[in-house]
Order: sequence, then structure tokens, then C-alpha cells
Amino acid sequence: SPEERRRAFEAEKAAARAADRKKKRVKELEGLIAEGEAKLGALREELKNHPGGDWAKVAKLATNEQALAKDVDRLMSEWMDLSSEGAS
Repeated sequence: SPEERRRAFEAEKAAARAADRKKKRVKELEGLIAEGEAKLGALREELKNHPGGDWAKVAKLATNEQALAKDVDRLMSEWMDLSSEGAS
């Protein structure tokens, strides 16, 4: 019936929009992950080369590094979930 065809068409459009949103999010996540990994690399380098003495600064850098690593892990998990759904 025309009503069934219209519903099927609307469902296909909705599925296509959802797939587009997933693809955009995957691309966005890839950028955020790359940015986060670059910042992590810089932070880790700073921690590695930091001269002793200013332990408060070292502790703050270490805390920032741990928080950023957790954020990157969360982004990676979301990216993997979306990618495994066939969004990439």
C-alpha cells in the first residue's frame, strides 16, 4: 500500500541520517583522539625532562596527564563502538 511504502521510505531516510551522523562523529572523534594523543606526548615529554625540585608542578603535570589519558581512552572506546557498527 502507499502508506507502507511511505513508512519504508521514511525509515530508510532516518537510517541514512543516522549513518551520516555516525560517520561525522567518527571523523570528529579521530580528530579529537589525534589532538589528545599529541597533547599527551607533549605532557609526557615534559614530565620526562622535568628537573626535580618543583614537586608541586610535577604532581600537577602527572594529574593532567592521567586525566587526559582517561579522556583519550574514552574517545577511543566511543570510536571503536561506532566503527564496529559499520560507521567508518
